[in-house]
Amino acid sequence: MKNKYHKVEQFFVPKNRRGWIRVLEVFIALLMITSVSLVAINREYKSKSDVSANVLEIENSILRNIQIDDNIRKYILELNAANLPLELEKFPDNLKTKIESGVPSYLECDAKICAIRGACEIVTASEKDAYIQSVVITANRDNFDPTILKLGCWRK
Repeated sequence: MKNKYHKVEQFFVPKNRRGWIRVLEVFIALLMITSVSLVAINREYKSKSDVSANVLEIENSILRNIQIDDNIRKYILELNAANLPLELEKFPDNLKTKIESGVPSYLECDAKICAIRGACEIVTASEKDAYIQSVVITANRDNFDPTILKLGCWRK
């Protein structure tokens, strides 16, 4: 029986190397196709810029500014529970201006003032990613009737 292998530097290599070279070529081609696919997928993922952290930071900033403004806090705390929930369109001008001035042009936002125990939903377009933050306005010296201010933003 004839030996199919010959000894080259202590390794056994098949005499017919053409088949192995084809296998190596196929392996390298698959490796190249996979790497190109991964690069394309990664670029697509990066093109969908992740704005969630930025939007949440903007919302927190707006809500904190409202929370520390004594006039707005007083207005929110003096609202009658029968009038809640209160939509953004019915907010007083100074509160509406404070919210709208903090919203960048690429976002659309809605806000609502609700009772602490009531349901408080912000309606958004179903195909959009909505980022909703809320803050509890608890009390001042004259009034203890906690309410919730919700702010929801999404991309235009």
